[in-house]
Amino acid sequence: MRVISLGELRPEQRPYRVRVSVPAEKAANIRIGEAIALSATLEPPPEPVEPGGFDFGRRAWSDRLGATGYATSKITLGPSALRRENMGVN
Repeated sequence: MRVISLGELRPEQRPYRVRVSVPAEKAANIRIGEAIALSATLEPPPEPVEPGGFDFGRRAWSDRLGATGYATSKITLGPSALRRENMGVN
């Protein structure tokens, strides 16, 4: 997801993108490019699990992915999500 706002972070402090897992039934109506608002638990991209193993963190850096996590709230879709963000609600 492209991050528009993230808590109180200024634009230069927040990641460009995050990867958030959402249960399939909650994501059924989400379309690519649509604005959504949600709360999520986020962590930095993981390091390799073994020496010489796949380095997801390196791949994430090249993809401009700053965090991974999972949704912890209801998902608001469409224009109402943008209004919610403009009011400073996360």
